[in-house]
Amino acid sequence: MTSNSERRRLLRIRRAYDAILTGIPFGIFKFGTGWLLSGHHPIPGGIVMVWGALDIVLNGLAVAFPSNFSWCLLSNLGRHLGPRWEDRLLALDTFIAFGIVSTMIGFRLLSGLPPVLGRVWDFAVICNVMGVGVDRLYRSWSR
Repeated sequence: MTSNSERRRLLRIRRAYDAILTGIPFGIFKFGTGWLLSGHHPIPGGIVMVWGALDIVLNGLAVAFPSNFSWCLLSNLGRHLGPRWEDRLLALDTFIAFGIVSTMIGFRLLSGLPPVLGRVWDFAVICNVMGVGVDRLYRSWSR
């Protein structure tokens, strides 16, 4: 039986894990796509870049202050819309992030990123994919 303090500690670790390996990479994907888009459409591209940067910041705040902040802009909006909306909009954000990655890969747009942002993008993909794999292994062995 685990104590309340142990459960809180494990929850903090889990929130940090999710932020580092899921939320921050999603923000990087949005930021990179916004950067690429801004070369052709400055205003929408700038909005997507700000959205990605804000999601990166919100992930840090969600770890530090979980009762005050959710993971991303959409899930924070969901907190204000009522019960179940936080989870629904977090799911929508996940779908959008995967759509962004799929579009960037499918249309071979990654080469349009500057080298540093391209490497950050690659690292974000590695973190995201390995994070899901480690989580799946952990869940299967912890039962």
